[in-house]
Amino acid sequence: MATSRSSRLARPATADKRQQLLASARELFGARGYAATSTHAIAKHAGVSQALVYRHFPSKAELFVEAVFDPFVELLDSFVEQWDISDADASIDGITRNFAAALYSRVRGERQLLLAAVTSHVLTGGADSERRAIEATVARMFARIEAEHIRAGRSHNLLHLDPPLTVRMTFAVVFAAAVFDDWLLPSLSERPDDQSVLEDLGRFVAWGATGRPALMPIDLSRTAFTATATVVAVEAGIEQRAHGQRPAGSVRPLLLAAARDLFLDNGFAATSTRQIAHHARVAESLLFHHFATKADLFTAAVVQPLISTLSTFGADDHASAPLEQIVIDLYDRLRAERAALDAVISSNILQNPADNNTKAIQTELRRVFDRTAKHLVDVAAGKPDAALMARLIFGLAFSVAVLEDLLLAGLEPAPGRERLTTEMIRFALSGATRR
Repeated sequence: MATSRSSRLARPATADKRQQLLASARELFGARGYAATSTHAIAKHAGVSQALVYRHFPSKAELFVEAVFDPFVELLDSFVEQWDISDADASIDGITRNFAAALYSRVRGERQLLLAAVTSHVLTGGADSERRAIEATVARMFARIEAEHIRAGRSHNLLHLDPPLTVRMTFAVVFAAAVFDDWLLPSLSERPDDQSVLEDLGRFVAWGATGRPALMPIDLSRTAFTATATVVAVEAGIEQRAHGQRPAGSVRPLLLAAARDLFLDNGFAATSTRQIAHHARVAESLLFHHFATKADLFTAAVVQPLISTLSTFGADDHASAPLEQIVIDLYDRLRAERAALDAVISSNILQNPADNNTKAIQTELRRVFDRTAKHLVDVAAGKPDAALMARLIFGLAFSVAVLEDLLLAGLEPAPGRERLTTEMIRFALSGATRR
């Protein structure tokens, strides 16, 4: 029987179906993240069969790359091509403010997509080529800005700067303000709008780009991570599982250890309670004897240790510490919890203000910000709002900790810890205090 004209018009062409799938995948990956989005959900959202997904894309990972990472690369490429310095004699201040404003606007518009990109586990193993493509694009962007930074620095006799890292610190704090804002802003008494954030951000990066080196030597030998009771329980479970032990009362730490392993490796959505029980070598029924839900287990294995790590920041031994040491200790804590930060970001729990985990994290973050702001008030009387400057310092350390591999793309040789942290401290303190 001949197909009616209306029926033919209702069926999109093959190319249109592919674009439908990409659009649906982009929307769902951006809203839910990689792990929580199935090909079945994408097909249903696009109004096509799941079989059609695999006709166009061999795997969910390849669909993710084309729907999320390829646009990410295009975003950065177009930014590099369109960003322009119209004044040949532009100062570093002007160059940096221009760069920050343009990058913030571009990145802010793709916030959800970029969150999905930076927290996914797709770019491991067989997806190394996609990681290299993104890193190459990021390196090109940094090289372009770095060249202008070097030119302006020479003309203004700012020879103490480290241009390759300075431009990366600028990117890190702009990215944090645009993408990681759920970590930075909710604890303020009144959340600022984008224009207010951009004004303070522009000032921060302009001052950070030209500030003087740290005034005091930094003790980089200190270890910032302090094991908490929960972390000790997790480590005990790992040790017991490794030796095939199961002493009386040991099921809970075994479950915590197994859950932490899997949540950090695969994320919340892609980890099932059955997998956790199997990994811990216990019955799934025992898991629910100790934890009412998977979310409760995630809280105990991932969120609570992260909160405990944050709570150690600003302890009594910080009362007389220089601000430089405060910044490096903050970075060390965040760096030690990098995998947990990835897991919490990808779980999207901070996007739900009513969630108890969100409330607990925001409470602890407020304490971190208040402690940092107090030090800023002590050394920067009369300077800009210490509360927001403290959040930008945290955002800088947060981005460097979470995005370190991406930030250092194109740097040969890769900077060691001393060079990286020295520049981060210089940028953070100069940005907040214009010293």
